Amino acid sequence: MRIAFIGCMVMFRELSALMAESGHVFRPFWQPQGLHNTPDLLRENVQRAIDEVEEYNASAPEHLRFEAIVLGYGLCSNGTVGLRARGIPVVIPRCDDCVTLFLGSRERYLREFHSVSGTFWYSRGWMEQGDMPGPEAFERQRQEFMEKYEDEELVDYLCEAEQSWIRNYERAAYITSPLGDSDELKAKVRSDAEGFGWRYEELPGDLGFFEKLAAADWDEEWFLTCPPGCEVRADYTGKLFTAGK
Repeated sequence: MRIAFIGCMVMFRELSALMAESGHVFRPFWQPQGLHNTPDLLRENVQRAIDEVEEYNASAPEHLRFEAIVLGYGLCSNGTVGLRARGIPVVIPRCDDCVTLFLGSRERYLREFHSVSGTFWYSRGWMEQGDMPGPEAFERQRQEFMEKYEDEELVDYLCEAEQSWIRNYERAAYITSPLGDSDELKAKVRSDAEGFGWRYEELPGDLGFFEKLAAADWDEEWFLTCPPGCEVRADYTGKLFTAGK
């Protein structure tokens, strides 16, 4: 099976390894980390990539056409709601966001969420691909404010307001990778968590969800398959997604 994959760079290591070992042919279209913070932009970028795959299929020889598009995104602040399949199915994991993918199942994610809802999540991919909160990021933000406003009192106020979200969390949870990890990154998260007043925990990652994705084992319980001509819609019965005309 020839599969186009559209997903966030934070899962580059895990899915690259699994796609390389898969019996299927994958073509990844990697997207930058952080699009979940701007759901409309996420939807725009992913739909553009979907359309790119469809355009390729329109002119490619039949034996080189993609048979499905699979997404490395969950609900992601409703950023995937409204995505439309054109000529081939679009497959999307039934998960709230990529934390579920790294933990291996939605059941495990929900257990962790209900156990400690005030959790800020980390992984090697997030640390390598994004600008995670911490002293360095906050200092860069402060410098940007200073260059823009040149008023130290105002900048102090803005920085305090921008960082007020820290009080909503109590745990920094680092999801380790079965493929190997970085002690240096773990130490940084531990140090930053201490500075925020959060407790630090390490949770073992699980490739189960990623393995099902790479094996094209897209059963209805774990994935929505959105048929051609339909769009992804939110579902409030616990399935997260449904397909509609």
